[in-house]
Amino acid sequence: MKRRVKITVIALAIIVGLGAVLLYFRNSESSRGPNSGNHLAHVDWLPASASDVSFYWNGDSLFPMDCYECTIPYEDMLKFARESGWTLVEKSPVRLSQWRHLLHLPSVGGNGDTYESALLYSTDQQNGGGIQVVFHKPSSRLFVCYSAN
Repeated sequence: MKRRVKITVIALAIIVGLGAVLLYFRNSESSRGPNSGNHLAHVDWLPASASDVSFYWNGDSLFPMDCYECTIPYEDMLKFARESGWTLVEKSPVRLSQWRHLLHLPSVGGNGDTYESALLYSTDQQNGGGIQVVFHKPSSRLFVCYSAN
């Protein structure tokens, strides 16, 4: 009998604990919600030299997605890339991430969302997530999109 009570108490504690965790994530996500901005002069989480910033964050704790685009001088971008662990390689052509539409920005030119040549860092996860970093030298535009899924 004691063993049965012990198992029941443990099972109830696990259920209550899982419920509390789910409530936490649900409340924290709904209070933050999606966050975005277009053509901002500056944001605190990018280097001081980054300007004309547009960003989107979906507010999801479990499956976050962050996208941003900004103008940044080449040397400052290289330092930022090094600090972020991105090894950029010259590629041609470079198609911007399918998530770029979340920024509500016009296409990059006559080729839609494709640069003829740009610096690129990209990783792909098995679940469809990953990161794409693109820097277009002529326009000094940096594009970054991270998705957990």
